[in-house]
Amino acid sequence: MSKRVRLSFVEEDVKAFAELNEEDTPITSELIMKILPIKSDVIHDIWSGKIVFMFIEPTIVIPFEGVPRSGRLLPGDIFYWYSPKNYLYGKPYGKNGYSEIGFAYGRDCMPACTRGPKRVNVFATITAGLDDFAEVCSRMIYEGKKKLCMRDD
Repeated sequence: MSKRVRLSFVEEDVKAFAELNEEDTPITSELIMKILPIKSDVIHDIWSGKIVFMFIEPTIVIPFEGVPRSGRLLPGDIFYWYSPKNYLYGKPYGKNGYSEIGFAYGRDCMPACTRGPKRVNVFATITAGLDDFAEVCSRMIYEGKKKLCMRDD
């Protein structure tokens, strides 16, 4: 049985559950589990469609593994991405060299940045609670950031 993580929007009383894809992304899955729990602000991505993301503090570097995707994601996919220092021509989002966890909550998602598509490690998939999770994510476009807790289930 694969490991699960719980995703909770703290102020929304909304939670979802995701199963890790340890077979295809063992390194990413292991390293993400080691840094849990994470409680961080999640913001809506402006380049990628129906995706929200959180920065990983401190930044961790994980190699590409599994089938790193730079194309369309499926609703519920959770991914890791690392931006090396100066990769995006300076300091995007006030950061210079950072890693993030992204959450695809609907169709037509393609991880991207100012330099085009991003290669990401898809390490988990939301298997329960996606509809409520997606509803909160879609409101973030107008309401702004939300606090998310990601923990071992």
